[in-house]
Amino acid sequence: MTAPEALLAAFTGPVDCRRCESGPVRLMLVGRSADRTETIWLAFEGTAPENLPALIESATVQRASAQQYRIASQDRSWLVTAARVHLHRDVAAAFYEAVPPRTVPWLKRLAWRAGLLVAASPAGRWLIRAPKKDSPA
Repeated sequence: MTAPEALLAAFTGPVDCRRCESGPVRLMLVGRSADRTETIWLAFEGTAPENLPALIESATVQRASAQQYRIASQDRSWLVTAARVHLHRDVAAAFYEAVPPRTVPWLKRLAWRAGLLVAASPAGRWLIRAPKKDSPA
């Protein structure tokens, strides 16, 4: 369980505040993480404040009480009532950095290169062209 006034997320730059009309998630904040170079999504299962703009700058989100969260941006703040909050991080860059791409076997590379060379020449296209079938009368 998160302690009161605990920092849930810190954004840097513009933060997109998306309101959802259906489903349990009614508000989603999307932006760049302040501590890492990744996109984060913070989804609130609850009501969004009416005066929350569609775009805010460099926001922080803290737990205010058991089911209330404070979104603060520069000199303004908003209180969100939500049963649950979900934090999602885009870890694709870290994943692809940790897992190197598989090298293509040399035989497969050679076969593709030969096939493309054949298809590039007129004689090769004539060889691989499918014969035309006569239509029944």
